[in-house]
Amino acid sequence: MDTGPDWLAALNFGSRVLTGTSWLPWSEGSAWPPDAATWAREATEEVVSATLRAAAFPADGVTVRPPPLPPGILTRLPAPSVSHLVDVEVWLHALASDLAAVGPGGTVKGGLW
Repeated sequence: MDTGPDWLAALNFGSRVLTGTSWLPWSEGSAWPPDAATWAREATEEVVSATLRAAAFPADGVTVRPPPLPPGILTRLPAPSVSHLVDVEVWLHALASDLAAVGPGGTVKGGLW
């Protein structure tokens, strides 16, 4: 049994990064309240940090811990902002899942999954 890197997961991650950066609109100055913007920044930083760790294909994989959305945040946003924030959350957690799958022993903790 091969215990090396899961190259398909690595390719899926790269493809998902490119697709998401093209598909998700940038929303500088959007209707997101400060706690939503802080969440997005923290979740993105966690995925970026895990990406850098995963690039070395560590033998024990990577653990990715994107923070969950702040409680009640979706009820305070106008509909277009809810859709955009949920799209960002789903994308970041999909990236986290891809990263965790790249190496053996990786896990995703927190958030949607």
